[in-house]
Amino acid sequence: MDGLRMTESQSISAQEASEETEYVPVNLPVLHAGMNTLAVFVAQVLLIRHGYACGGPIVNGKEQPDGEYGPATESSVLSFQRAKGLEADGVISADTWAALLGVKK
Repeated sequence: MDGLRMTESQSISAQEASEETEYVPVNLPVLHAGMNTLAVFVAQVLLIRHGYACGGPIVNGKEQPDGEYGPATESSVLSFQRAKGLEADGVISADTWAALLGVKK
């Protein structure tokens, strides 16, 4: 392969790619209101990308995550959970992380 480009002879099908994929378990922390961590920051990035405001500062017309799991973030988590058919408890645990990351179970 030349960088990220592939020729037709080098391309593989989605089925072949999935057969060759090795999955590595990742433990993500349970997040809840009142926390102020890097993991909250990451969750806010994902929420914002899904269209849910988290109450962070607006810079150049775009919301920026602040890492604080305050009322706005909790409200967004609840809305996201309801929209995805998850238990709406305002806590970001395994199912909510999976939905935020687009991981199919």
